[in-house]
Amino acid sequence: MPNVSVILPTCNRSARLREAVASIQAQTVTDWELLIVDDGSTDETPQAARELCDGDARIHCLRQNNRGGAAARNAGIRAARGALIAFLDDDDAWVPGKLAAQCRLLDQERGLGWVYSHLAIHNHDTGITETRGRSVTSFRELFRGRFIGLQTMVVQHSVIERAGLLNEDPAIWGAEDLEWCLRLAKVAPFRCVPEPLTIRNLFAEHGTLERQARYLEGLIRMYRQLDLSGQQEVTALDRTRKVADLHHHAACFYREHGAYRQAASHFGRALLTYPPIGLYLSTGSRTWQQQLRQVLAPLVQGAACLLKASKNGLVIRHNT
Repeated sequence: MPNVSVILPTCNRSARLREAVASIQAQTVTDWELLIVDDGSTDETPQAARELCDGDARIHCLRQNNRGGAAARNAGIRAARGALIAFLDDDDAWVPGKLAAQCRLLDQERGLGWVYSHLAIHNHDTGITETRGRSVTSFRELFRGRFIGLQTMVVQHSVIERAGLLNEDPAIWGAEDLEWCLRLAKVAPFRCVPEPLTIRNLFAEHGTLERQARYLEGLIRMYRQLDLSGQQEVTALDRTRKVADLHHHAACFYREHGAYRQAASHFGRALLTYPPIGLYLSTGSRTWQQQLRQVLAPLVQGAACLLKASKNGLVIRHNT
C-alpha cells in the first residue's frame, strides 16, 4: 500500500499535465500513488493521462463527466489507498523535497492532522516569481481569510473521514478550498512548513474579470452559510461582519471595473447585513462627525453607483 495518495484533477490541459506529473515523479519520497482524475476533457488530455499511466505503475487514471474540481478531488479521495492524501493542480508543480518535508513534520508531531506549505507564485505574463504564505495554526486565522492552497497540503486520510469531503456546490466556486480547510481545522490541529514547496503557475486565464467576480460571489455565499458549530473561536457576529465586509469588497471591485449596478447592489447588501459596516471597516480615532461620515459612506457610495448605472449598463458575468 502506498503511504501517500496524490490527487490530480485535470481538464483540457494535456501539456501542463505532463509537467505537473513530472514534478511528482521527481519527489525524493517514492512511496506514493498518483490518481489523475480527468474531469470530462474534450481534447487529447485522456490520451496523455493514459500514456502517463502506462509509463509508471504508480499512476492510475480515473474519468468522470465534467463536474468541477471539487468533485474530481472527491473522486480521487474515494479511490485513494494511502494513509496520507496530497493534492496538486494540473498547471502547478512541486519542488522535489515537498512530500519529504511534510511527511517528516507529520512523523515528528504525531498529533497533527494535516500540514501545508508556502507557495512560490510564478506569473507567466510578467516572468516574476514571488513567495507567499503565512504560518496559520487556528480556525480563527483561517476564518479571517488566510488562504491555504490545496496543492500545498498533505492530510491524514483518517482526518478527511471525520471532516467529510469537499463541498461540490458550484455556487461557492473558488471558496471550496477554504471551506474545507475550516472543516479540517475543527477536527485536527495543523501546521505549516514555512518553505515554498509548491510552485503555483499564473496564466492569463486566471485573471479574467469573470473568474474574479465568480470567486467573490462564491466566497460571500460560503461565509454566509458557514457552519460555526464545533469551535469556539468565531462567533455569529464575526460571521455577519465578515459577510458585510465581503459585500463591501465586491462592491468596490465592481465599481472599479465600471459595473455600477452590481456595485450598488453589494453596497446595499453590506449595509443590510451589518448597518455599521462603515465603522467596522475604518481604523483609528474619530470624532463623532467622522464616525457619522463613515457610517453613511457605503450608502452614499451605493447611491452614486446607481446614478452611474443609469448611464452604464455593464454587467460582469460570473455564472453562479
